[in-house]
Amino acid sequence: MDYTIGVDIGGTFTDCVVLDQQGFLTVGKALSTPRDFSVGALAPVRDAAQNMGLKGEDELIGSARFFFNACTIGDNTLITRAGAKTGLIATRGFGDAILMMRGMTAEGLTEQEAAHTSALVKPDPIVPRTLIEELTERIDYKGTVVIPLKTNEVARAVENLRANGVESVAVCLMWSIANANHEKMVAEHLKRSYPNVYLSLSSDVAPFLGEYERTATTVFNAYIGPRISVYLNNLAQALREKNLRDEPLIMQAYGGVLNVSATSANAVGTIESGPAAGVVAANTSAG
Repeated sequence: MDYTIGVDIGGTFTDCVVLDQQGFLTVGKALSTPRDFSVGALAPVRDAAQNMGLKGEDELIGSARFFFNACTIGDNTLITRAGAKTGLIATRGFGDAILMMRGMTAEGLTEQEAAHTSALVKPDPIVPRTLIEELTERIDYKGTVVIPLKTNEVARAVENLRANGVESVAVCLMWSIANANHEKMVAEHLKRSYPNVYLSLSSDVAPFLGEYERTATTVFNAYIGPRISVYLNNLAQALREKNLRDEPLIMQAYGGVLNVSATSANAVGTIESGPAAGVVAANTSAG
């Protein structure tokens, strides 16, 4: 029999729902395992298998057609500030975009009035100013190179970040959404000289307008990416050992799914993926 397995990892509990070919649902539940979430991801599958009268999770997983996974690992990593030590490479003059954020109003007050309230108290940045490197380069909105990228500046920036012990690097250069060549050149240098670092390019992760939003999304991806990547690879390995026919599919916040490698590179998509899955399921049920 072909089963469809869905597992959602929360900070405290991990839940499992199994759908069989007749449309019957079976649930399982277990405690999450923060030291290695992949261990806890299989525990509710074992519970569901027992509830179905199967020998164990091996029989259930080996008979599964699909294994879907949603998790709050990215959310909790951001909330608890437990992510990788992250550096940022930006166009010269735009390194402070992530620190300036966006203006806001509070309870109808203007920004100037609200500045004296606690509403504008900002948390410590994920990337401190000491870990932000700027490059003298510029591409315009048409994708035309106005100021060529200097390889010696890239080397200097990468070496500074390496010396400061960063584990992950976000690269967000101006108008890379029109021409990503400069970001790709930085990426190639990083891969050669700093091969173990996690790399996040804005042209891959967040190719849209809005300098702060694009930078923040790319930085978030770099911050949670290493932890998400380790978890997903551990999970995929554990499922392979239990003879899952195809690799697991990971829920994304936009309502779709990606495979392990794509999600590891675009980890920011897992944030709020659980609630998104609920909305998709409710819409499907209503239809």
